[in-house]
Amino acid sequence: MSKKFSQELSVWVKAGLFFFSHIMAGEGRRFFERALRSLDKKDHVELINRFGQLEFRFGETERSWTMFESLLSTYWKRLDIWSVYVDLLTKAKDTEGARLCRCEGLTLQRVTCTARARARERPKQTPPFNLFLVFSFFSRVV
Repeated sequence: MSKKFSQELSVWVKAGLFFFSHIMAGEGRRFFERALRSLDKKDHVELINRFGQLEFRFGETERSWTMFESLLSTYWKRLDIWSVYVDLLTKAKDTEGARLCRCEGLTLQRVTCTARARARERPKQTPPFNLFLVFSFFSRVV
């Protein structure tokens, strides 16, 4: 399956789910590394997100937290990753860490919303310079 559908993210995630749910976490981690090598760069974020969730549910929670923290250090503006990480922290009964992450995520959301609002408020650009109008104005003056 992984040879025929090597560019499909869902195949790798389902295979990882199989390995982790059947208590073969080491094999699942090796499969994760193979998936990173064969998938495009654009799919890496989603793959790390999904395998981090699998690692939390069936594997080691510390490894999962490390995966999410490294992902968030790179893609800190992605609110979907923040929300998944906060949900995992609340499931693990780490309420203090979840509160801190939720506060960071909310301030991040405010920052991105204000940045979008500022982008909408930018003044319109001036029309391009029209040489014909300038020439006609000066020809009347002379």
